[in-house]
Parts: sequence; structure tokens; C-alpha cells
Amino acid sequence: MRTACGLLGLAWATAAFHCPARRITAAARPIARRAPAHAAAAPARPTTALRAGSDDEEKRLPWFFDPGTYGGVIVLTIFLIVAPLALKSALEASGMDGNQVGVALSGVFVIGGALLWGFSYV
Repeated sequence: MRTACGLLGLAWATAAFHCPARRITAAARPIARRAPAHAAAAPARPTTALRAGSDDEEKRLPWFFDPGTYGGVIVLTIFLIVAPLALKSALEASGMDGNQVGVALSGVFVIGGALLWGFSYV
């Protein structure tokens, strides 16, 4: 029974995809057309490339801080891992309790991250 259902499914799939495949191969054949008379008589004009100036080039970050590049993603990820650990060590070395340091750092990074995320839309 499974074999019969599998063969029927295979036949259905073959029939379903038969027409589009035939259309794709039919469209691949070159079509010979003649150019209109007015197009053949016109001389070829040189092409001119236009480029609008933008302020984006002036406001770009260096590649190692730009989160749109691989270098920026790597550097910012390392910074976001190392900065809290370094700050934790510095605060614990200054005499703060470890639990207070954890609460303070988590608050600073959550609130700071939310503010940075919100200001990215401004």
C-alpha cells in the first residue's frame, strides 16, 4: 500500500512540475528579431554615469566599529563581553560586595541597552 501511494505521489509531483519546466526550456531558445529602422539609423550615444552625493560617506564609522561589517560585529561583541567583566572586577576590587556589583551592572547594562536601542530610532 505504501509503495502504491509513493508511486502515485511521485507521478502527481512529476505531472505538477512538468509544465513549468517545459516553459522554462522553451523560453531559453533565442528569438530572432529585426531592429526597427529608426533604431538602426541612430548613432550610439556615449553613456554617462551619474552619482548623487550623499552625507553617508562623511558619517561612516570606522570598519571596526561599524555594526554593518564583520569587523564591527566582532569588535563590539568582544567589547560587550569584556567590558562588564572588567567593570565587575574593578568594582569588587574597590570593596563592593559581589551581589551588589551584579545588581548594579545588570541594571546599568539593561537600562543602558534599552536607551541605546531607543535612541537608535531617533
